[in-house]
Amino acid sequence: MAIVVSDVVTDLEQAFPFQDLLKLDYFQKYRRAHYRFREERFVVEPRRNYRSLLQYLTEIHEYSSDDAKGFAKKLRDEDSEWRSGEAIFAEIIVYRYYVRLVSEGIVRSARLGRKDCDVIVERLDGSREYLEVLSIRPNLPEPGPEGFASYKISTHTQDAKSSIRQKLLHKIREQKQMSKPRENYAVIELNDVSIVGDFHVLSSLSDGYKIHIGRKTRRKIDEGFDWNSSIFHGDCARYVKGVIWFDLGDYESRRILYNPFFKLPWRVRLMNLCRRMLFALKPQVNA
Repeated sequence: MAIVVSDVVTDLEQAFPFQDLLKLDYFQKYRRAHYRFREERFVVEPRRNYRSLLQYLTEIHEYSSDDAKGFAKKLRDEDSEWRSGEAIFAEIIVYRYYVRLVSEGIVRSARLGRKDCDVIVERLDGSREYLEVLSIRPNLPEPGPEGFASYKISTHTQDAKSSIRQKLLHKIREQKQMSKPRENYAVIELNDVSIVGDFHVLSSLSDGYKIHIGRKTRRKIDEGFDWNSSIFHGDCARYVKGVIWFDLGDYESRRILYNPFFKLPWRVRLMNLCRRMLFALKPQVNA
């Protein structure tokens, strides 16, 4: 009699609430990558993997079945487009992080923003954060018979269409995201090892990393990011409170850059202040 031994992936698959998704090309590609990773005996598997895809969607379903169904529908609709699937996975990663904070009593709720934004987080005092999630991935060429050819990555620049700055500006100008007077955050996942790190984000949002050399001495005088002409100087980014970025599924280790020019209209600020005052006056129930 054959003994069937399950592993963590098959256990997650059996408990997965959307069995039809397991047959999608997007899920199958991640599944093959998981077992190939294990067969080649890599020590540490990236945070963004098949197990986390299954686990996060299951946790979201337990928290809000309607929002989980929303993610499932988007994955079905975009199955043939890998980059779109990666963007949805980034939204799942961010949403699920706040589900954990809800269960710990740190925030009040999390929900899909639908057409308004990607994720809305409500704090305990009733104020909200509106998150617009982007998954930045360079359009790298496929390797040929002799391996990869040389290629140029422009995510760290300011004017290239593929740069982080221009992708954010496109979201604001063309898609009208992060334009309402409220606490909007752009959330960027750096979805490739070629752009992992803070340099690409900070270089693109600023006017670049510059080194000043003395004309006479030919020696370095100063160096650093030039913030005299940042993305925040433009009028279109005035309601972006900050830019959050994280590496390859690791939202817990995210970093944030605040907009120094962010200021809400006085009516919105007054409403937020009233919420905080009511929350402070409300009797707190000790656990």
